[in-house]
Amino acid sequence: MWGHPAYNPVILLTAFALTRHAAWPRLLTLGICLGVVTTAAPAHALDPDKRLSAMTVEIFRAQDGIAGAVKALEQTPDGYLWVGTSAGLFRYGGARFTVLTEGGRGAVPSEGSPGDVTALLAAVDGTLWVAPARGAPLCVRAAMMVDCPVPWGNLGSTVRFVDWHRGPRESLIATTNLGLLAALPHGWQPVPWGHAVPRDLEALHIDEQGRIVAAGKREVVTLQITGLPATVPAPSAPPPSTPVIAAAGPAPADLEVLFAGRERGSGVVWGANETGLWRIEDGRAALVSKDGPPPGGQPSAALEDRDGNVWIGSRRGLWRWQPGRVNAAFTRADGLPEDDVTALLEDREGSLWVGTRGGGLAQFTDRTVAQAGPPSLSERWINSLTEDSAGAFWLATRTGLVRWQDGRERSFGRAEGLPSDTVFAVHAAADGSVWVGCDAGLARMRGDRVESVHALGRSISALAIDEKGDLWVGGDEIARFEEGRLVTFPSAPGAEVTELRGMAHDDEGVLWLSSRGRLLSIRQGRVELPPPGDPIIGKVRSLHRDRKGVLWLGTFDGLWRRQGGTWRGFGVAEGLTQDLFQVLTDDADDLWAGTPQGLIQLSRASLEELLAGRRRTLDVLALPSSDQRRDIDASRPRQPAAWKARDGSIWFATSRGAVRVDPRRVRRNVVVPPIVIESATVDGRPAQRGAENAFPPGSGALDFSFGAVTTIEPHRAKHRYRLVGFDSTWIEAGTRRVASYTNIPPGAYRFEVQGSNADGVWNETGDVLQFRLAPRFHQTAWFYGLVALALGCAAFGVHRVYVAGVHSRYAATFAERNRVARELHDSLLQGMAAAALHLKSLRKRVVRGATGGKPDEVAAELERIERLVGTNMEETRRYVWDLRDSAGGNDSLETGLKALVSGLSGRANVHLTVEGAISPVPPHVSRELLRITREAIHNALQHAGADRIDVQLQQVAGALRLIVSDDGRGFDPKAAVGSAQGHFGLTGMQERARGLGRLQIVSRPGEGTRVEMIIEGTGIA
Repeated sequence: MWGHPAYNPVILLTAFALTRHAAWPRLLTLGICLGVVTTAAPAHALDPDKRLSAMTVEIFRAQDGIAGAVKALEQTPDGYLWVGTSAGLFRYGGARFTVLTEGGRGAVPSEGSPGDVTALLAAVDGTLWVAPARGAPLCVRAAMMVDCPVPWGNLGSTVRFVDWHRGPRESLIATTNLGLLAALPHGWQPVPWGHAVPRDLEALHIDEQGRIVAAGKREVVTLQITGLPATVPAPSAPPPSTPVIAAAGPAPADLEVLFAGRERGSGVVWGANETGLWRIEDGRAALVSKDGPPPGGQPSAALEDRDGNVWIGSRRGLWRWQPGRVNAAFTRADGLPEDDVTALLEDREGSLWVGTRGGGLAQFTDRTVAQAGPPSLSERWINSLTEDSAGAFWLATRTGLVRWQDGRERSFGRAEGLPSDTVFAVHAAADGSVWVGCDAGLARMRGDRVESVHALGRSISALAIDEKGDLWVGGDEIARFEEGRLVTFPSAPGAEVTELRGMAHDDEGVLWLSSRGRLLSIRQGRVELPPPGDPIIGKVRSLHRDRKGVLWLGTFDGLWRRQGGTWRGFGVAEGLTQDLFQVLTDDADDLWAGTPQGLIQLSRASLEELLAGRRRTLDVLALPSSDQRRDIDASRPRQPAAWKARDGSIWFATSRGAVRVDPRRVRRNVVVPPIVIESATVDGRPAQRGAENAFPPGSGALDFSFGAVTTIEPHRAKHRYRLVGFDSTWIEAGTRRVASYTNIPPGAYRFEVQGSNADGVWNETGDVLQFRLAPRFHQTAWFYGLVALALGCAAFGVHRVYVAGVHSRYAATFAERNRVARELHDSLLQGMAAAALHLKSLRKRVVRGATGGKPDEVAAELERIERLVGTNMEETRRYVWDLRDSAGGNDSLETGLKALVSGLSGRANVHLTVEGAISPVPPHVSRELLRITREAIHNALQHAGADRIDVQLQQVAGALRLIVSDDGRGFDPKAAVGSAQGHFGLTGMQERARGLGRLQIVSRPGEGTRVEMIIEGTGIA
């Protein structure tokens, strides 16, 4: 590549200078750590057994965002692919190509872009060195043009080669019109013995040991660099250079390209010219292959991939070489966008990138699933397939049977002797014959000849051969082929066979069937439903017995296993997809299955770990497409619709022909993809990584663009994000690469993104961007404080007004109650008392005969009036008591009782006894006790005719006791409660006592009454 004329004045940049400068060791350490974290080698590079035409190819041209002739390819540690073209510098992370201008990102090439880029170099610290065709080199970091660490002022007028010396002290070496120079912190200095490099230099390479290999038009020389001091003194006498002598054949003159092998540090350097491929080691060169680019195909780019394939690009196509394999040349007919190859790169995920002069950029990827079988069936449904003992594959279709062997195709149908052209099932036998199930019967083929036909008049949808070699035939019934005839099996009631899709024996010898999704079994010579103790398994798609005797069922709900008479299911909770067809095991006992969305591989090791309780989910690899990214639909319900070939590969029947998988070369992208927040704006203002990102007050509109940097099926990469400080959980974004927020309140936030590649390998570290949103005037803390203070003052004022109103209303109410009490006492009560006296006097006069009439009747009438007035007086007195002293005032209970007793001293013989120190009681308790006492005394006077009433108040052991006893005539408490004579007084006493303590009323006719109120300590407080 370096000798190509288009690569002058700068042919290739591969690194930058590192010296004793204090900043460089830190940059180197950072770059190495970044490279370790973000890179991991995939299992394989491109399959050397495949031609490029059998691989997946993506072509990128102007309509995809890339323009100009491709001249250089490079990949930086952050995973981005960089493309230098005659139109500028482009970056690709999987989603799109973007062109970089000198100021940063851009959309189209502009005057600020590097222009014609001829060479690129990715340094370990992430810096990308860019060599334009004219002018000083440029450096890029984080998609922004930056100043290069080494000044270029004294580099010379013409830079031809720049290479990286990866030794104990890494350096940048350049060849210019001034000779061989080394990059030092203060500039460029001549390298000792640099004049030994050929003047007609075509290619230059420096290995890890400091050996320079320089190829001219007539010779190749080596030069050992032992060290590069900070200041390089001029040598007193240059040591001799050592010409490289060919071990066989002519010396490798005019080598167009030099490149290191995949085992860097081994001292092996590869070279290529129109003669062939050369290996240079220990000062000697050997021609390892005379195959190479065709005449006139001058080599322009070369590399050795991680599997040892050597790729050489030339003006006339691409050439591949590996020891022990057939060398191959590829041209536009094999998928190249153009034959003139100008640049090559193997990225960290194993893809081969091929740049061309005028055809754009191509990406070749070796996919796991390959199209198989005859091309004529690539767009047709395959019902069933099998491989016979001769290695020929037989494919069943609705238009006949096709045999495919060694790239040759032959078709069979009714014209060749089959019962029908519609073939549903095909199965190879151990003797080399092939059984063919059609919609009208069964046939047996041997080679190109139909050996026998069994015209059954019914459709055959499934075939199987057991371990004994017996053939089982399924359709609308199940039969076994015995001695040239089919022996059918009857069905138990409810177990009728219809549209049989699959059958297999378990490790106990029981044959299980799938009949339109129902699971049936053959026991004791007839078809039966599963035993009652078995789980209900529905929508069974396929059955398979592995080499260990384990029975596997593919169902709509997942996978079922039967072993030792025990069933175990695996579904979505264990990480499986639904709707599994044609389950199969490979040579490593891993399971494969077809689905409507592609193929899946299930790791047997992960299944065993799950069964042992060491993990919760299965390791499942989804393969949704084949070569050329053709979608796979492997939902064929026939048997067999999948087959393990003799070479260990697995074939599946699909809606678009047959596909083939080699389990030994399953391509799983295990590279953890870098996650990059590509852009972020807050209210239209950009945010930068590593900056403070403090934004003024705004509307809180946030927009983010991010993505997993992956080059293999980037459209299947998945993402999740969260805005810490706003989101409580991760938001699953799927394949979306943008996120937007509106009306975000002020505060400090952290936007976090995680992502995965197409094969589900997640980067859980992801990328982070921090920023702060300043509040508006009305969103500041001091504003909230002022509002809170104002609200507090207002609330206090309202409270004061409310309290004043309560006091005013209370005073008015209290005054009104006193007024009513006075009015009742001074008017009604006194008037009733006077009326009672007059009536009493009248009764006496009537009795003495002062008037005429019937004295007995008048006296009785007056006596009734007297009792009524007395009752009214007592009720009025009670009302006055309630109005004037409803809360018992502020006096104690003892004081209230004394006042009550003293008020009755003129009317009855009432005595009060207080024992012990009485604890204060709440006003409401005192009020209720006084009312209970008054009611008890009133009942004793009014109803019991008591001569003596005793009131006792005592406090014993924390309990308050109030006892009212009399010597009256007594009564039956049960009969008196609620009676008309009782005036509901006893009921009222019980209602007042409820919630305070226990009320006991003890009385018997003729024995007096005892009312005892007991309040425990908790009721007193």
